[in-house]
Amino acid sequence: MIKEREFEGQWGIRDDEKHQAIAFAISRERRPEGMLKGAEKDGMEVKALGPASFGSLSGEKHQISGQMKGADLFVSVAILDGLLPDGDKITFSTSLIDMSLDKWQPVIEQVMASVAPTPELVALLQGYSRHELFDGLISLEVRNNWEKTDYSDNVSWEPPLVSIYGGRMIRFAHGYHLTGGNGLLSKMKDPIIEKSEMYGIPAWKIVGTGVGVTYTSPMRNKTIPATTVLYLSDICLAKGDRFGYAITASEEQLAEHKVELDKLLASVKLNLPEQAGPCDDLVTYDWNEGLKVGVPRSWRKNQDSKFQLSWYDRVLTTGADIKAYINHNTTDVHPITAYDHPAETLEQLTIDGYPATHYRKKHTDSKKVESIHDYYIIDSRMRFKAASQQNKPSFFIVHFTTSPAAAAEPDTATHNRVLDSIVFGPEWASETPVARVERPVAVIHSTEGQPVQPTAVAVDEAAAQSERVEAPPAADDVAPADAGEEAIEPVQEEQEVIEPLQAERETEPTVNKHQAVDTVDAPVSAAPDNTMAVDTARQRYDQARDLRTEGAALQQQGKLTEAVERYRRSLSLYPDDQLEAHVRLIEQMLSNGRK
Repeated sequence: MIKEREFEGQWGIRDDEKHQAIAFAISRERRPEGMLKGAEKDGMEVKALGPASFGSLSGEKHQISGQMKGADLFVSVAILDGLLPDGDKITFSTSLIDMSLDKWQPVIEQVMASVAPTPELVALLQGYSRHELFDGLISLEVRNNWEKTDYSDNVSWEPPLVSIYGGRMIRFAHGYHLTGGNGLLSKMKDPIIEKSEMYGIPAWKIVGTGVGVTYTSPMRNKTIPATTVLYLSDICLAKGDRFGYAITASEEQLAEHKVELDKLLASVKLNLPEQAGPCDDLVTYDWNEGLKVGVPRSWRKNQDSKFQLSWYDRVLTTGADIKAYINHNTTDVHPITAYDHPAETLEQLTIDGYPATHYRKKHTDSKKVESIHDYYIIDSRMRFKAASQQNKPSFFIVHFTTSPAAAAEPDTATHNRVLDSIVFGPEWASETPVARVERPVAVIHSTEGQPVQPTAVAVDEAAAQSERVEAPPAADDVAPADAGEEAIEPVQEEQEVIEPLQAERETEPTVNKHQAVDTVDAPVSAAPDNTMAVDTARQRYDQARDLRTEGAALQQQGKLTEAVERYRRSLSLYPDDQLEAHVRLIEQMLSNGRK
């Protein structure tokens, strides 16, 4: 043994006094062909001996001979086909320095013929492995020598020697990484959007640039925009959680790796969870203890406080941003008519039977971007009578924004769907008596099929209790089954790092937060037994709690990247909007340079 280090080694005999040596070496080189060109430059003879086999691997054999620093040099070299993940190649070589080739030729041939690559090397250079992503949602096969980057909400791969600044060649992702404020979708410039399909489910195909660039010169000082093709599901895993995959590359890179990319995509298997559903379907939110509202499953919750509940989303066909707010107890003067601001009065309508008016305003911000604001306001101030809230009459406002106004007209059909889903509980009443407009019975279904009656019709409470089925617990609003356990609590952190989460937890289970909203002219029906669903939910809750605890401990140690990974895994098991917001703050801090 002369020397040995990771992935490399050299064995042989060396006589330093006579400056003679015979050695066998295995090494890794980024461009081993450069060694051959260098030998030619030094005046040595280089011969290509053709292909050769080494077990199940193949390669090319070469021979170098001549004088080097006054010594006779002979080298037999084999360069294996296939690249390691970082682009290196494996070479085998036997060298003679100032020793008789005739005498040692049989030894050289014997050594080279004995080379047998290990199964691990064969698998690395030629094999494939199946990967499971996002709790089993997606599984796929990828070449072992492709470099993998794995985060909680996105996993990406890149072939050896491919370099895309700002992105990876292929990535699979879900949720905020795709549709969030700084997500992949927001980085795409001039996207071309069309309806499509992805693995047998409805999807959107979105093509544009802006995600990454590729280098076009050896000095890496010239770049061109890489094209990104994003397939985004029109099925949402949970509230606000689309998923999909994106390929970012130049035309040349796509052509070079087309066979492997096609094979990878053909290997994908999809296993949708039970709570998944069409992104356009309404799902129910419970707010202020006595109000239910349904919004499209694709909308991500942005804020949930005593006086405001809000969401945001993007209109995929136009790229316009949409936001929705429900406000109460924020103003006791009319937010439109009490001020001298230009506004249109568009229509009279009702919200859960209460007379209301639709107003529209336009606003141009400091960047000259115009947005459209639609306000749906109950004409009489509303009073919320629950003991935990201030008993102050205030205007109830449902506020939608569309921006930029040039991208899309407000989606009033969706506005009306949301407004029609609003149900006030008995804790709510108008400040002055009003004649509520009766409407047909609308049955709001949860994902387990549990119906909830609107308050505009009379309900026999005893009958309703007999039909009621407890929904599976959600991680952010139930206590554990065992009295000695603690419910998941907000992550606490030092003031100078990030503000601690402020959260209000309910101690009793509420209606499941993954409810869908449908309007069905049908009577309430008894729901099936859901014991198994509850047990499964309990297991996911326990796993989410443990991961969140681990994340909090790592955060206290200053290991923010590891903490985010635990939090994201916890969120994949049980959505928690306050934890989501907390994680986004940490991720923003990390992206600004703090580790």
